[in-house]
Amino acid sequence: MILVDSCGWLEFLADGPLAQAYERYFERLGELVTPTIVLYEVYKKIKRERGEEDALLVAAQMHRTRLVQLTPSIALYAADLSLKHFRPPGNESRVFYI
Repeated sequence: MILVDSCGWLEFLADGPLAQAYERYFERLGELVTPTIVLYEVYKKIKRERGEEDALLVAAQMHRTRLVQLTPSIALYAADLSLKHFRPPGNESRVFYI
C-alpha cells in the first residue's frame, strides 16, 4: 500500500516543483491509502483557495483511493513512520509504503 500525505496531494494538484515526482502514484489511485485527515486537509485548502466545485472534484478523486479512518493506533504508527522517513523540505518525498 502507498500513502501520499496532504503535502504530496497539494503539490501534485498545484503542479508544484515536485509534482512530477508524485505523478506516478496518482496514475494508480486504487493502490493509494488515504487517511481521512488527509481528505480533510486537502479538501479544506482547495475549497479555501479554489472554491467548492474544485474541492468536490478533488474529493471525488480521493474517494477512488482506499480511505481509512485515522484511529489512535494508526496515528501513532503514522507519526513513527514520519519520524523515521522524514527528510528536510525540498529533499523529501511525502510518500510512504505501508
